[in-house]
Amino acid sequence: MLRRALLLPFVLPLLHLASACPAAVEEPAPDAGAGEGEGEGEGEGEGEGEGEGEGEGERTCDPACGAGAVCVGGACIELAALTSFSLATVDVGACVSAEHAPVTGDDRGGLATTRDAVLYSGDVATARFGIDDPLGGTALGAPKDGLVSDLATGELYTLAHAGTPHAGYASDSISELVPLDALTGSPAGPALALSATIGPLPFDGTPSGVFAGLGRIAVQTRLSGASRSLFVVDLATGDVTERAGPALDGATPCESWAVWGTLETIDGEDWLVTARPDRLVRTRVSDGRTEVVQLFDDLGDLCGFSVSLFLRRWAFHHEGPSQLGAHEEAIGSCAAHFCFDGVCDCPEQAPTDCGGRCADLEGNPSHCGRCGESCAIGAACVGGECACEDGSAALCADVAQPALLVCADPATDPLHCGDCDTRCGRHVPCLSGRCTPLPHRCGNGVVEAAEDCDDGNAVDGDSCPADCLATPCGPVAVCFDGDRCTRDVCVDAATGACVFEVAEDGAPCDLDGRADTADTCRAAACTQPAPDPALMILEPDVLADPAFSFRTIHDQLAADGDGAALFEQWTSTLAAPLTINGFTAAARPAFAAYVAGVPRAAGGAVDLDVAGFSPAAFVHRVDLMGPGHCGETRLVFTKDSGLTRPDDRMTIIFEMSVADDGTGCVVAAQRFADLRALEGDALRVAAAQLW
Repeated sequence: MLRRALLLPFVLPLLHLASACPAAVEEPAPDAGAGEGEGEGEGEGEGEGEGEGEGEGERTCDPACGAGAVCVGGACIELAALTSFSLATVDVGACVSAEHAPVTGDDRGGLATTRDAVLYSGDVATARFGIDDPLGGTALGAPKDGLVSDLATGELYTLAHAGTPHAGYASDSISELVPLDALTGSPAGPALALSATIGPLPFDGTPSGVFAGLGRIAVQTRLSGASRSLFVVDLATGDVTERAGPALDGATPCESWAVWGTLETIDGEDWLVTARPDRLVRTRVSDGRTEVVQLFDDLGDLCGFSVSLFLRRWAFHHEGPSQLGAHEEAIGSCAAHFCFDGVCDCPEQAPTDCGGRCADLEGNPSHCGRCGESCAIGAACVGGECACEDGSAALCADVAQPALLVCADPATDPLHCGDCDTRCGRHVPCLSGRCTPLPHRCGNGVVEAAEDCDDGNAVDGDSCPADCLATPCGPVAVCFDGDRCTRDVCVDAATGACVFEVAEDGAPCDLDGRADTADTCRAAACTQPAPDPALMILEPDVLADPAFSFRTIHDQLAADGDGAALFEQWTSTLAAPLTINGFTAAARPAFAAYVAGVPRAAGGAVDLDVAGFSPAAFVHRVDLMGPGHCGETRLVFTKDSGLTRPDDRMTIIFEMSVADDGTGCVVAAQRFADLRALEGDALRVAAAQLW
């Protein structure tokens, strides 16, 4: 049932070359309803994105603009006088990067740009690097966790409270901004007092967000979940405006209290830009609507970035390899194109200005064929026409929002099984294009995937009949009004009288026939499914089971069962110095010293039982379910020394994909879901069996 794979703490460096990808690929807001549209097409809604200017490019300024100014529509405008900007595209073929760990230590978080530099904070120090030539770098003292800058002036700040610089999860509020000298990192003047305190900031490990803008910055207390607040600060006055923060689910987290991105303005609306593993995503603050700024092949764990409008570059940090470069700890930047006050400098790859966004009308699914013409979720734009990326998928009407189209796989989609709008029944998956009822054991007292109830079948004819399905009501085959969010009750079996009671909000319902989504009732309607949250087991007593030991996982992964030899193999690779083009980019002496110090048993083999790593978490991600597999299960190990030595931390994650057993993942999803109701020894035994 399980396919296992080893995910090493670092991946061997590979350098990928890729061309710039289309910009502004729109995605619907998570809570957006049908028919509300933004009017990006002709004659619709609010007229956002109307008009296009293909192939015009940027009108140049003669003479060229001086420092601190940009050419907008043929005229030089001071950056400080601009009212809006947005990132159009990143030129991945014009990037530079370097290793920053020798100067900063391990990555931590905290990134900001000045006029000609990018500053980054590691575990040891904050350092300054040339934005267009990051080699070397200059340490500027202790790490600063609250770095941010004014993109209009290049002025640098750190978040602070009552005279104390922000210190990550150890700080719960922000009441001032302390200006910093861009060359030394030292305080450069009196603090800017804020009109309102930003906070409270979470202590539970939930990441916050820091966003740099034109004359403004923004801090969002939480990226996801409840109680999200966005605080926008006017850097001229210190005035703070508090708003509801949009959901920024999926943003790549940093090894710090926050992620770093940018605050943009388009047509008078504020947008927050964050990073994902393969894209930059722009989220509108007012309603949570999202669009993809640019797609990439691989951004790795890039979680912090900013821009230099002075040099027109996009600055970033990531750990390990990505298509932008191969370093253990990378700092770098790429040439970029921007829109200023609605006028865009669009490159050849995306030559059309679609209302403050650059697009390729031949390949951009948000502007396919013309500005504002969006393709269905999961669809691609090919030659100016929308088509599903998977050739076997079909464009079908969305069940919850019929006005929208979605790409559906007729071989597996229970809502479009074999063809659009062919729905399988309750608890019935779609297998190979056919609705296939699942076998179940009615009468064992356990409600399984293909059952409505199971009371042991002691009495037939009661509210739970012998087939464990819905109850007949006299001459009525079943009390069912077609509404998933009413309780259908038989009040008179002789006449078939039924009563339909509205279920309370939060009651479970089934909209899509999938076991990995938690469909619930709200206002008497079955709402769109949301993936079950990740199952995470942290209890030490459970993780102490031998099935989760460092030795066991290595022995299972080794083809010959010799886990010690496998450990020697991958650690020797990781401990070797990293060289690029004949130069040593990272000596990695710390890891080499660790490997040399691992105790060895009789015969010289390493003793994995005392290798210094302990299981920290057992996680199942059913929301990552895909074709042929039922999500990913992960076993996380942490280095014991990290408990007392923050400078000697390491995490190793082993992953496995859970193969579909032919039930459309219904059975597998249920087995993992059942763990939520267990505790103690019962949980330990059940979890060990699933791993």
